[in-house]
Amino acid sequence: MKKHIKSYERSIEELSLMMLYLTRWHKNQDIFTYSWANTNYATLETLEKKGWICHWKKSKYVRITKAGKEKAQSLLEEYALSDQEPFESYRFRHATIPDAQQIAQLEAMCFPPEQACSLESIQAKLNVASDYFIVAEKKETHQIVGYIGGMATNATKFSDAFFIHAHHDPKGKNIMLIGLAVLPAHRHQRIAYELMMEMLSQMAEKGRYTVYLTCLENKVKFYKKMGFSDLGLSASCWGDTQWHEMRLVFKKRED
Repeated sequence: MKKHIKSYERSIEELSLMMLYLTRWHKNQDIFTYSWANTNYATLETLEKKGWICHWKKSKYVRITKAGKEKAQSLLEEYALSDQEPFESYRFRHATIPDAQQIAQLEAMCFPPEQACSLESIQAKLNVASDYFIVAEKKETHQIVGYIGGMATNATKFSDAFFIHAHHDPKGKNIMLIGLAVLPAHRHQRIAYELMMEMLSQMAEKGRYTVYLTCLENKVKFYKKMGFSDLGLSASCWGDTQWHEMRLVFKKRED
């Protein structure tokens, strides 16, 4: 019997859905993902018309619907591909005041002394902006192995003050990320990626416009893959270091 061969268009649709699903992360009962560079919007629009995904126009953020999840799982079974749950040994949650000590230790292990944020600085930031700090925690030991943190502001340029002081404006339309770190023993497991995607998802849901961060030149490519653009050298010289300023825009300001 001649084997049925699917059309090129259907193959692209199904493979795209499976890839989106396999690179997913969870937020409550929804499934989110960040589509890869070669995904075209025509394919995303087709998947959305079929009710399998919802996506923000002109963005690579995607929410997989219940129908899309079920379709992806059936396709994975059809293609005999693994559906192992990602990050099953980690919990991603908002930071709390008692987490300050572990976050400070993590900073000290991941950055030189002149760049690491102090315990006092982290405590002050958590006191006013704990909802803007997310930690990756080992479920069994409750050890914090990674974190990302930021503050809301209407400022549009990075400065050293954001690392030192708790300059947080709850009504601010922009986000300044002041830390992203993962313990060396837990790297290369996509934890930093997961933390960033969770942060971006939450900030978009809060109605923020833009996310800013600074990084070393050798990390520019890493953040570009997440959707950030390079604005060149930053005015911030935190830790007597030359930084690149990166920006991700969710939507244009109307004011």
